Amino acid sequence: MTLFRCRLSFPGLRVAFAALLVALGGMLALSAPVAAQSGGLGATMQFAPATIASGKPTKLRIRLRNEAVESTIGGISFDVVFPDGMRFRGRPETSQCGGTLTQGANGYQFRLGFLGVDETCLVDATVTVDSDASVTVTLVVGPISSRNGGSVKSVQASLTVNGGIPPKITSPPLPAQGMLGIDYSHQVTVTGTAPVVVTADGLPPGLAYDDSTRRISGKPTLAGIYTVGLRAINGVPPADAQISTVEIRNPPLQIVTPVPLSSTPLIIAAPVSLVVEATGGLPPYRFEITEGALPPGLALSESGQITGMPTTSGTFPFTVRARDVLFNLDSRAYELVVTRIATTLKLGLAPNPAVAGQVVVLNATVEPSSGRRLPGAGRLGGGRRARAAPIRSRAAPIPSRRTRRAPR
Repeated sequence: MTLFRCRLSFPGLRVAFAALLVALGGMLALSAPVAAQSGGLGATMQFAPATIASGKPTKLRIRLRNEAVESTIGGISFDVVFPDGMRFRGRPETSQCGGTLTQGANGYQFRLGFLGVDETCLVDATVTVDSDASVTVTLVVGPISSRNGGSVKSVQASLTVNGGIPPKITSPPLPAQGMLGIDYSHQVTVTGTAPVVVTADGLPPGLAYDDSTRRISGKPTLAGIYTVGLRAINGVPPADAQISTVEIRNPPLQIVTPVPLSSTPLIIAAPVSLVVEATGGLPPYRFEITEGALPPGLALSESGQITGMPTTSGTFPFTVRARDVLFNLDSRAYELVVTRIATTLKLGLAPNPAVAGQVVVLNATVEPSSGRRLPGAGRLGGGRRARAAPIRSRAAPIPSRRTRRAPR
């Protein structure tokens, strides 16, 4: 569009008119806003969407454009430092706009971007802001520099965050297996604006959830497969849920009485009372000898009791097998040693000395040489009348002859 056309025939007038145009151009330039860029590189930034609920994602988008005439721009670089509360949601693409995006703990670096002639390109990262209160967050990025296209001093954008952090169950699912009668425990952890209320549905019988400690615990009482649902709410949508599958099993049948069954050898004729015990499976249990044999005089009951009095010395290996009502089996090998004890027979007379015709008592005591008391050990014998034999005493010796008692 032509604003005006002027034909000047004198050179002096042409020079003056040119000077006037230069002056007017300078005045127009001074009245325009100061540009935030130099050279052909241009940039803008925005959040999409510009309003989110706390913890929800938004796209942080920096738009790069080449405004140079018939020239490419290389080496485009800038740093993004997040304000407090802002964080990534997921991992951003590392290769964007011909350059490399490197994620950091609190923002990212963009290096060596490239724009072709008249090209526009987007550098995107998904972010969010966690805030209990409603806030407006402003992010400033700059400078955005290049190798041959000048730089952009800074760009900025604002994000409105509606306060309140939705609840999130951060603990892993419940342990997939538990055993009947054995302690089961699981700690539930959550995040979000307090107070967060957690409920648990579908727990196996015997387990309970304590909201004060956020712990599931107890001893399962019924085998089966259970679907357990946890739900967390705090008034900030959305609520969070977690589903777990828990299988409660019978623990394996196992004989738990350790070896050796008796820590000391058994003694012939000494009473024995031992027990073999089992756990797991489904009681009641039945016990039996499957290999070897108990020492003669001992017997094993179906309930696992070994009782009796051994009659023969020796070493007796044997194997006990336990069986539950589901016909689960477990076996364990044992060994019992039976021995005799060396004894000493001690005799004694009372009274000693005695006189002829006096009743005396002969005592016989069986004692173990090792000092261990034998079952049934004690005194043997009874009263006997003294025969005609010399017996020393404080009284005068009695002749060795039969005497008659005077008739009564």
